[in-house]
Amino acid sequence: MRVFISILLIILFISSFSQDTLVETELVLTKKERRVEKRFVHPKSVFIQVGSAMFANKVKMSRENDVFQRSFFMYSALNFSLKAEIGTKNNFFYEIGCNYNTYDEFYILKDIGFYTAKRHAFNSLNFHGGYGKRIILKNNINLFNVQIGGSIGFNLKSPVKSNSIDNNEPIYASRNPFVFGDKPSTVRRVFPTIYIEISKDIRVYKRFYVTMSYRYDQGFISTYQQKFRYVNNSSETEEVDNNITGTAHSLMFGFKYRFLPKKYRKN
Repeated sequence: MRVFISILLIILFISSFSQDTLVETELVLTKKERRVEKRFVHPKSVFIQVGSAMFANKVKMSRENDVFQRSFFMYSALNFSLKAEIGTKNNFFYEIGCNYNTYDEFYILKDIGFYTAKRHAFNSLNFHGGYGKRIILKNNINLFNVQIGGSIGFNLKSPVKSNSIDNNEPIYASRNPFVFGDKPSTVRRVFPTIYIEISKDIRVYKRFYVTMSYRYDQGFISTYQQKFRYVNNSSETEEVDNNITGTAHSLMFGFKYRFLPKKYRKN
């Protein structure tokens, strides 16, 4: 009887030790799984984003010439944005939004080598739509997002009748013959662009994120223009146009809030 009781106690001790070890192991696994779970983004999630960006628009001459550099970018101002990302499946999403941008007009004379006559050109309201992909690892870490799309910009400055180049004072009096330019003005109110964007989201608290992104917009048609007339190195009179088409770089910082539509939530 004593032998039987001893064997029973030993079995109970071993069983109790095994259970404690299993519980400790499960607790360790639960902590790891909890971190992975917190990083999980449901494929149908919706993100609302607000942000502000450092903005640099491109100005481009209509062709190569003897007086002006052909094209260049210049930091102009901050822009402001609001957008929504709507999840579909497999970490793809649609995005729609709007931006308020400020564009500057300027030019660079080859003889001087730096920009001159930098001035505010116009403000615009841009509406965009695109498609994106979240690059997410197996442990739910979101490396970055890639988006492509198109936008329609509305130049908020009304067109004005340009005065004649011949009626203006020379813009570059130290050059002989002089260079003349007319008053820059809006030539089209609507201008399209296509864009590509790379972004990174960092979760700071539950459904709140800090986000940063780089975006490049490529424009196609001129919305703002200034004409110049000069005498080239072959003593021939030529004209060239300075154009803003919507091409720009932007580096954005902002905040995101994530939520899941009710129909996709678990009961």
